[in-house]
Amino acid sequence: PLRYPDGPHDAETLLVNRSTGVRWIVTKEDTAGVYRVPADAGPEATSTLVEVAGVNAPANVTDGVVLRGGRGLVLRTHDIATVYDLPGWQRIGAFALPPQPQGEAITHEHGRALLITSEGLHPDVLRARIPRALWRQLD
Repeated sequence: PLRYPDGPHDAETLLVNRSTGVRWIVTKEDTAGVYRVPADAGPEATSTLVEVAGVNAPANVTDGVVLRGGRGLVLRTHDIATVYDLPGWQRIGAFALPPQPQGEAITHEHGRALLITSEGLHPDVLRARIPRALWRQLD
């Protein structure tokens, strides 16, 4: 079990950096928070999440994905994607996603390509691309 250090939060985003094993939870609130899961967290005991200070996360994050190789990550809201570098969580920039009724999910396909979808029965899966200018800043 996991516990927030500052009380309960609404969250829909769990991120895993497969390159390092680091895990984060991003809250879905007007003032979003990013919390790191302790490396030693396990099912036997309750672990307290560690707030990642100074992250400028957008409000109402619905999902996120760590890019292959762990070079950065993308957080999405219903209509905007925000790109961050790793490990520092520095905001690189943001871009509009293709319109969807209620954009919810995102994953990294390959290169700059992302797949996005919304909730509901039979939602379309759309492709979005991280703008080249933002992608270059992750190198």
